[in-house]
Amino acid sequence: LERRFQKIVVDIPTKEETKDILNNVKELYEKYHFVKIEEDIIDLIIDLSEKYIYDRNQPDKALDILDEVCAKVNIKEDNTIKKYNALKREYENILKNEVNVKEVVTLDNFNSLKSEYLTLNFKNAGAVLKGNVNDVKMLLEGVAYDKELVNSVKEGKNITIGGYDLESSLFNIEFKEKESIKVISENGVNVGLDVVITKELKDEGILRDIIRQCQVYRKEAGFNVEDRITINFESNNKEILNILSKNEKLISSELLATVGESSKYEFTDTIKDDYELTVHMNRIK
Repeated sequence: LERRFQKIVVDIPTKEETKDILNNVKELYEKYHFVKIEEDIIDLIIDLSEKYIYDRNQPDKALDILDEVCAKVNIKEDNTIKKYNALKREYENILKNEVNVKEVVTLDNFNSLKSEYLTLNFKNAGAVLKGNVNDVKMLLEGVAYDKELVNSVKEGKNITIGGYDLESSLFNIEFKEKESIKVISENGVNVGLDVVITKELKDEGILRDIIRQCQVYRKEAGFNVEDRITINFESNNKEILNILSKNEKLISSELLATVGESSKYEFTDTIKDDYELTVHMNRIK
């Protein structure tokens, strides 16, 4: 074997050589552990590994410390993110209940709540289009909010308007608040509220109002909190009855009730709103 193989002696790297080795591999550790390794951390790791680890050599011991430090930071950050997300969900639930909204969304950029549209960059367009600039301006007014055209300009692509092949540099992308979104800004905090009432939201609102009134009726009827009841609804409004029919499970859960008919009722009253709904209740004994 001695005739076939030559012995190679690898010297222990100096501090500077060890630092170069760690700097060459730190990007791999950053990507793997999702962390950022600063320059002074590299120096500290090398110094500490030299001071406290005697039974191993560089760069092995410095690389091990680097790996362990990155792993611990990753775990700590992961726990912090979990706590943040839990608090965020709790905060959003409080907002949903207090403000009576269906969904709360946290945004980094409020531009997503605005409509994007194109305007001519007259400085650039004038030099290129010359006498045709007003024609293009008029043509643009009809397609300024076209999402496909806006996206093409964002991507730096040419767009065609009324037979004109136009470079993206001839346009500006502007933002305008959507009519359906009302935005309030105070103390550096922006709050946007979608004020469009869809049929789904309207139905949910009607259902909440009915359940709330039925909870009042339970108290007026003298039922105990733990009492299970039978509840029945009568109305000439088919839309209201359809809403109640679709949500029987929720009604049963919220009112501790079985939805159905009974031979007699201990309590009857009528909800009068944009509709009339007669509510019958009977304690299940």
